[in-house]
Amino acid sequence: MYNALKAGYRLLDGAGDYGNEKEAGEGLARAIKDGIVKREEVCESHCYQPVCNCQLIAGYSRDL
Repeated sequence: MYNALKAGYRLLDGAGDYGNEKEAGEGLARAIKDGIVKREEVCESHCYQPVCNCQLIAGYSRDL
């Protein structure tokens, strides 16, 4: 996240499946602290898919 912001990216893609929420937050906080970006300049796109849909897409089903 930090390096992306430093390189000029302002639209960031996030999803719970990535499992990097902590690191992404730390990178954003560091970039703000270092004066690279202001929070209001950053836009995050976050995709949410229910667990059952993700499992079906992955090729296996779940007993409901």
